[in-house]
Amino acid sequence: MLKIETGLETRALKVVIYGAEGIGKSTFASQFPNPLFLDTEGGTSSLNVRRVKCGKDWSYLLSCVDEVIKDPSICKTLVIDTADWAESLCTKFVCEKYRKSNIEEFGFGKGYVYKGKSVNTICRMLEEQGIKTPGHKDHWRTTTVSSILKNEKYKGDCEMQKTYVKNFLDHVSVKNNGKLEKIYVEDHHEPIVSKDHWLMVQLEFERRGTLDQGYNSCNEFSCKLICGDCGSYYGAKVLHSNDKYRSVKYRCNRKYNNEHVCQTPFVTEDEVKTKFILAYNEFIGNREQLIEDCKEMIQVLDNTEELEAKLAGLNQKAEDIIILVKNLIDQNSTEVMDQDDFQKKYDSYDLEHKKVINEIEAVGLEIEKKNAQAKYLQAFIDDLNNRPNILEAYDEDIWSYLIDKAIVNRDKSITFQFRNGKEIRIE
Repeated sequence: MLKIETGLETRALKVVIYGAEGIGKSTFASQFPNPLFLDTEGGTSSLNVRRVKCGKDWSYLLSCVDEVIKDPSICKTLVIDTADWAESLCTKFVCEKYRKSNIEEFGFGKGYVYKGKSVNTICRMLEEQGIKTPGHKDHWRTTTVSSILKNEKYKGDCEMQKTYVKNFLDHVSVKNNGKLEKIYVEDHHEPIVSKDHWLMVQLEFERRGTLDQGYNSCNEFSCKLICGDCGSYYGAKVLHSNDKYRSVKYRCNRKYNNEHVCQTPFVTEDEVKTKFILAYNEFIGNREQLIEDCKEMIQVLDNTEELEAKLAGLNQKAEDIIILVKNLIDQNSTEVMDQDDFQKKYDSYDLEHKKVINEIEAVGLEIEKKNAQAKYLQAFIDDLNNRPNILEAYDEDIWSYLIDKAIVNRDKSITFQFRNGKEIRIE
């Protein structure tokens, strides 16, 4: 039996008031029903309102919110003024709790994703450390972590109107898939991580998206050791699991799945590490030439004049089509026109305009990608300057950061491909 209800449901609203400093956000909020201000920034001193000053301690701010939840009669509107100052209190609290000098030390880019950890692994690491989700849950979902890592707000930018309220009667937000124009504001607020680190994470996501076999990170060799015969990943296999000869070796995951058995050999972890040390020392031996090569590549990538000229031409073409459409509409409103002909012309202009817009987006994306690759190489150079001249022992950080893949050949040699594209083969 269906339990059908009718009428509007009364429930609390979550409202974000956005605007420039001094525009009157607090004054506007003071007009809400029976407000209580949690003043984190001291911005309500000139207003005749009820307030609780909590600009020094994140725990105290949370306790104030809990008090209102326990006793709703305290107020009808709870105003946190301001949200960005409250965020800074949260950042300070988290850093002190986990003994970090700043939020970037948690390794937003290099610490997790860029060091090869899968999103699922990051979820498990957060749970092991007892860190709660944004919704104060114990269990982290991969979609939540991915959303955080891809959120432009962490680098100080802000994209507005990602969602919108389709029906103001039910107040349900829906994803904006082009229905409304999105607004992107750069340097909107103080960043939590550097733009370079954020960018490197996005490039790593993009790289993983191109992998034919998916991505996982059971250990530092996952998705990096590649079979030279079939191109599949190498995986850890336990040999003699129940006796004293037990050992772990790596071999092609599809060695016996193909019509032709792959002839690439087993390799041990120690063999990979030893050959990596040799490859690194050879790679870093000509550091100055490496940096010079990267700088030349950066110059090539930074030269986007041809693409920008093409983009300007496409923008002009789009504007010309809009003028043609406007003239067509004006003509239809002042002259007798066959409506079928009018609609055909209008549809033709509309189709052409959509094609041009798609081209504009494609060219713009190509320019962004070249700029991103240039910044990536610059970050690679900066990191290279901090690496040791000689590596005497295996270093997981250096392996994870510098190696794109390591191809195991039939003769048991390994070809190491570094992130700048250079390849070194070690017998």
